[in-house]
Amino acid sequence: MSSSGWGGCALWAVAFLVVIIGGCVVGLTLRPDPRADTKPTTVEAGDNWLLQVHRDETKAPCAELVDNKGKLLAGQCAYATKTTAGRSAYLATSVKVGSDIVVFGPVPDSVASVRLTLADGSHPQVRTGEKNGIHYFVNTSGAADVGPTELLDAKGRPVTPPA
Repeated sequence: MSSSGWGGCALWAVAFLVVIIGGCVVGLTLRPDPRADTKPTTVEAGDNWLLQVHRDETKAPCAELVDNKGKLLAGQCAYATKTTAGRSAYLATSVKVGSDIVVFGPVPDSVASVRLTLADGSHPQVRTGEKNGIHYFVNTSGAADVGPTELLDAKGRPVTPPA
């Protein structure tokens, strides 16, 4: 065998390694940051508060209310439920900020709106929002949330909260 035969094989071997190494470098560069969705993203803002959403370390959706300086006021991860007479009921989170009461929480993807029951007897229906794959709602009012909170689909039909 002549020495020129080995040169061609060596060239192909080097080219193969360059393609493999280049592919790995490109793949690692373009790979999404696994912590990216755990970083809070502001989705709503009011007087002296911000609503942020993110996923916790178990990938559960979270909604957190923080003040303008970033101090956590209240938060809820997943879909808080309680059992009343053997049934699941969605629980929203409420917190007083200034003269307003902010009611919020993450909701399942199938929920298009939320109907609240407020202490003043009103039942506002609040549209949900979505950011980074996390669905949420937020409502501000002067009246406290007394529940129950009803989850509704796009046609206004009740959605059973997850257990």
